[in-house]
Amino acid sequence: MCFVSYLSSNPPMIGFATSKQSHTGRQVRETGKVIVTVPGESLAQAVMACGASTGAKTDKVAANHIEMVAVEGSDIQIPADTKLAMVATLQQSVEVGDHILHICQVGKFLGDESKKGLYAWNGFGKVAPAVEG
Repeated sequence: MCFVSYLSSNPPMIGFATSKQSHTGRQVRETGKVIVTVPGESLAQAVMACGASTGAKTDKVAANHIEMVAVEGSDIQIPADTKLAMVATLQQSVEVGDHILHICQVGKFLGDESKKGLYAWNGFGKVAPAVEG
């Protein structure tokens, strides 16, 4: 996924944009469900590998040996090393240039303050935790 943003605090809403060909985007539009996560720092290599391939023909979880855990109230699993997870329902999809913006209402926020989350740097050239200071 390329771009993620908070859109509203009441109700809590997020938006994320995927390319028009994105397997993830197609799945969200078909099911109406999504969990947007901030992965933990142990997943840096897996995040870069997953971003460079499509999940349409490859099981990215198995290929990158990502340990997954269940999320209560959802049939979507998330990586065990997750800083933040936003369990959401798709409200609307809008074409924006070469991407599709998915506007979602968040039903639940799950977080683990003990973990360092990964963020994209240098135009998605690398992923690393934010440095405090």
